[in-house]
Amino acid sequence: MPKLTTAATVTAATVATATMTVST
Repeated sequence: MPKLTTAATVTAATVATATMTVST
């Protein structure tokens, strides 16, 4: 399951970055 965890982490980071970019 490591791949799924990594994918979830990367997705969360991408969403957070995108949200910060849009907010700014």
